[in-house]
Amino acid sequence: MLKLLLPVVLFSLSSVNTHASDIRKENLGNVEGVMATAHGYWKGDQIFFRHDESLYKIMLSAYTNTGAFDADMPLQVNMSGTKNTLCSTYFLDKDYSYDEMKAFAEQYLRSKVRLLNVHQVYLNNKRLHCTFTDFDVLATRQELAEQREKEKQKVIQEREGFSFEGDLDVQVPYLTLRFKGVNTPRVLDGE
Repeated sequence: MLKLLLPVVLFSLSSVNTHASDIRKENLGNVEGVMATAHGYWKGDQIFFRHDESLYKIMLSAYTNTGAFDADMPLQVNMSGTKNTLCSTYFLDKDYSYDEMKAFAEQYLRSKVRLLNVHQVYLNNKRLHCTFTDFDVLATRQELAEQREKEKQKVIQEREGFSFEGDLDVQVPYLTLRFKGVNTPRVLDGE
């Protein structure tokens, strides 16, 4: 646990003496992907949070002590499935309490979203993090699950609906004997 907190505390202390003039932002436009959380994990259909409220505040203070946020407790999210590899963590620069962060996560995580007005934030030419001003939900978690299930059923139906009549030249790449019997791999098309 101490190993986890030490880099956060050191980063926080090293960036306390910054000025607003040292901070610059670069506009990246909008970013689409599936929203995830930096403070929890999914197991089954439930989200479990890794940190309690006091540890959550300590971890956020490492970012907010840089002076790059207007909010004291910005909302931190991760994104997966994006084409943007510049940012792994995004912040909504509005105050979210620990309970509000949990409610947000339970409502929006695993949903496909578009983050609006994404900026990379730099301090003395070193990238700190990325921020966004708002987001649009493109597909909810339930809609994405239904879409995956439909695609899975389509593949199953195509597989079950396949039939072939006639001759086909095939190759059997190898045949090995084992103590428990003969191991035969799949038959491959000879062409």
